[in-house]
Amino acid sequence: MKRIPRKSLRVAMATAGAMALMVAVAPAPAQAAPPPGYTVSIGRNGDDVVIHIKNEAGTEIGWAEFQADPFGSIPGDAIRASDRYADGLGVEAWLDINPGSTFQTDRIASTRGHNSPYTSPYATGNIAEGTRIGLRLCLVQGSLTYCTGTQYSVA
Repeated sequence: MKRIPRKSLRVAMATAGAMALMVAVAPAPAQAAPPPGYTVSIGRNGDDVVIHIKNEAGTEIGWAEFQADPFGSIPGDAIRASDRYADGLGVEAWLDINPGSTFQTDRIASTRGHNSPYTSPYATGNIAEGTRIGLRLCLVQGSLTYCTGTQYSVA
Protein backbone atom coordinates (compact mmCIF):
# COMPACT_ATOMS: atom_id res chain seq x y z
CA MET A 1 0.00 0.00 0.00
CA LYS A 2 1.36 3.39 -0.99
CA ARG A 3 1.77 5.85 1.82
CA ILE A 4 0.46 9.41 1.30
CA PRO A 5 2.55 12.13 2.94
CA ARG A 6 0.67 14.07 5.65
CA LYS A 7 1.08 17.41 3.87
CA SER A 8 -0.55 16.06 0.68
CA LEU A 9 -3.43 14.64 2.70
CA ARG A 10 -4.00 18.00 4.43
CA VAL A 11 -3.98 19.79 1.06
CA ALA A 12 -6.45 17.24 -0.35
CA MET A 13 -8.74 17.65 2.69
CA ALA A 14 -8.55 21.45 2.51
CA THR A 15 -9.34 21.34 -1.20
CA ALA A 16 -12.29 19.01 -0.62
CA GLY A 17 -13.53 21.28 2.18
CA ALA A 18 -13.27 24.37 -0.02
CA MET A 19 -15.14 22.60 -2.81
CA ALA A 20 -17.90 21.60 -0.38
CA LEU A 21 -18.11 25.22 0.80
CA MET A 22 -18.39 26.44 -2.80
CA VAL A 23 -21.31 24.08 -3.39
CA ALA A 24 -23.01 25.21 -0.18
CA VAL A 25 -22.90 28.92 -1.11
CA ALA A 26 -23.67 28.58 -4.82
CA PRO A 27 -26.05 31.27 -6.13
CA ALA A 28 -29.75 30.62 -6.70
CA PRO A 29 -30.78 29.05 -10.01
CA ALA A 30 -30.22 31.32 -13.00
CA GLN A 31 -33.94 31.72 -13.63
CA ALA A 32 -35.63 31.66 -10.24
CA ALA A 33 -39.11 33.16 -9.79
CA PRO A 34 -39.32 36.75 -8.47
CA PRO A 35 -38.92 37.12 -4.69
CA PRO A 36 -41.99 36.37 -2.50
CA GLY A 37 -44.47 39.23 -2.29
CA TYR A 38 -43.61 40.65 -5.71
CA THR A 39 -46.58 40.99 -8.06
CA VAL A 40 -46.66 40.81 -11.82
CA SER A 41 -49.30 42.32 -14.11
CA ILE A 42 -49.65 42.13 -17.87
CA GLY A 43 -50.77 44.82 -20.27
CA ARG A 44 -51.76 44.07 -23.87
CA ASN A 45 -52.63 46.22 -26.85
CA GLY A 46 -53.11 44.02 -29.89
CA ASP A 47 -49.85 42.07 -30.24
CA ASP A 48 -47.90 44.50 -28.00
CA VAL A 49 -47.16 43.19 -24.48
CA VAL A 50 -45.93 44.94 -21.32
CA ILE A 51 -44.99 43.04 -18.15
CA HIS A 52 -45.01 45.18 -14.97
CA ILE A 53 -43.53 44.14 -11.63
CA LYS A 54 -44.11 45.61 -8.15
CA ASN A 55 -42.31 44.87 -4.90
CA GLU A 56 -43.98 43.71 -1.69
CA ALA A 57 -44.77 47.34 -0.75
CA GLY A 58 -46.68 47.79 -4.03
CA THR A 59 -44.07 50.08 -5.61
CA GLU A 60 -43.49 49.53 -9.32
CA ILE A 61 -39.94 48.28 -9.83
CA GLY A 62 -40.05 48.27 -13.60
CA TRP A 63 -41.40 46.81 -16.81
CA ALA A 64 -40.46 44.90 -19.95
CA GLU A 65 -42.12 45.64 -23.29
CA PHE A 66 -42.52 43.98 -26.67
CA GLN A 67 -43.59 46.29 -29.52
CA ALA A 68 -44.88 44.16 -32.42
CA ASP A 69 -45.33 46.80 -35.13
CA PRO A 70 -43.76 50.21 -35.72
CA PHE A 71 -45.69 53.17 -34.33
CA GLY A 72 -44.35 56.66 -35.04
CA SER A 73 -40.72 56.66 -33.88
CA ILE A 74 -41.13 53.31 -32.05
CA PRO A 75 -39.64 50.41 -34.02
CA GLY A 76 -41.46 47.13 -34.55
CA ASP A 77 -40.26 43.69 -33.41
CA ALA A 78 -38.57 45.53 -30.53
CA ILE A 79 -38.11 45.06 -26.79
CA ARG A 80 -36.98 47.39 -24.04
CA ALA A 81 -36.74 47.37 -20.25
CA SER A 82 -37.31 50.05 -17.65
CA ASP A 83 -36.02 50.21 -14.07
CA ARG A 84 -38.21 52.59 -12.05
CA TYR A 85 -36.97 51.98 -8.49
CA ALA A 86 -33.47 52.29 -6.97
CA ASP A 87 -33.26 48.99 -5.07
CA GLY A 88 -30.04 47.52 -6.50
CA LEU A 89 -31.93 45.31 -8.97
CA GLY A 90 -31.72 45.87 -12.71
CA VAL A 91 -34.50 44.99 -15.14
CA GLU A 92 -34.12 43.02 -18.37
CA ALA A 93 -36.55 42.12 -21.14
CA TRP A 94 -35.79 38.69 -22.63
CA LEU A 95 -37.24 37.71 -26.02
CA ASP A 96 -37.57 34.18 -27.39
CA ILE A 97 -38.35 34.06 -31.11
CA ASN A 98 -40.29 30.92 -32.09
CA PRO A 99 -40.43 29.56 -28.53
CA GLY A 100 -40.33 25.79 -28.12
CA SER A 101 -40.59 23.66 -25.02
CA THR A 102 -37.76 25.60 -23.33
CA PHE A 103 -37.16 29.35 -23.30
CA GLN A 104 -34.19 30.32 -25.52
CA THR A 105 -33.15 33.96 -25.19
CA ASP A 106 -32.67 35.50 -28.65
CA ARG A 107 -32.61 39.17 -27.66
CA ILE A 108 -32.12 41.14 -24.42
CA ALA A 109 -32.78 44.77 -23.50
CA SER A 110 -31.18 45.67 -20.17
CA THR A 111 -30.86 48.41 -17.57
CA ARG A 112 -27.70 46.84 -16.06
CA GLY A 113 -25.05 49.41 -15.13
CA HIS A 114 -27.46 52.37 -15.10
CA ASN A 115 -28.87 54.27 -12.15
CA SER A 116 -32.62 54.14 -11.67
CA PRO A 117 -34.82 55.52 -13.14
CA TYR A 118 -33.60 54.33 -16.53
CA THR A 119 -35.25 52.93 -19.65
CA SER A 120 -33.09 50.97 -22.09
CA PRO A 121 -33.03 51.73 -25.78
CA TYR A 122 -35.03 49.37 -27.98
CA ALA A 123 -33.32 46.10 -28.95
CA THR A 124 -34.70 45.35 -32.37
CA GLY A 125 -34.35 43.19 -35.45
CA ASN A 126 -36.75 41.96 -38.09
CA ILE A 127 -38.99 39.03 -37.18
CA ALA A 128 -41.25 37.51 -39.87
CA GLU A 129 -44.90 38.55 -39.53
CA GLY A 130 -47.00 36.07 -37.59
CA THR A 131 -43.99 34.51 -35.83
CA ARG A 132 -44.74 33.52 -32.21
CA ILE A 133 -42.59 35.18 -29.54
CA GLY A 134 -42.14 34.77 -25.79
CA LEU A 135 -41.32 37.68 -23.46
CA ARG A 136 -40.00 37.58 -19.89
CA LEU A 137 -39.18 40.32 -17.41
CA CYS A 138 -36.08 39.47 -15.37
CA LEU A 139 -34.75 41.20 -12.27
CA VAL A 140 -30.96 41.00 -12.23
CA GLN A 141 -28.28 41.63 -9.65
CA GLY A 142 -24.75 40.37 -10.26
CA SER A 143 -25.03 36.71 -11.21
CA LEU A 144 -28.57 36.35 -9.78
CA THR A 145 -31.56 36.43 -12.11
CA TYR A 146 -35.26 36.30 -11.17
CA CYS A 147 -37.66 35.93 -14.12
CA THR A 148 -41.41 36.14 -14.51
CA GLY A 149 -43.31 33.52 -16.45
CA THR A 150 -43.38 33.82 -20.23
CA GLN A 151 -45.98 35.94 -21.99
CA TYR A 152 -46.66 34.99 -25.61
CA SER A 153 -47.59 37.11 -28.61
CA VAL A 154 -46.83 37.34 -32.34
CA ALA A 155 -44.58 39.61 -34.38
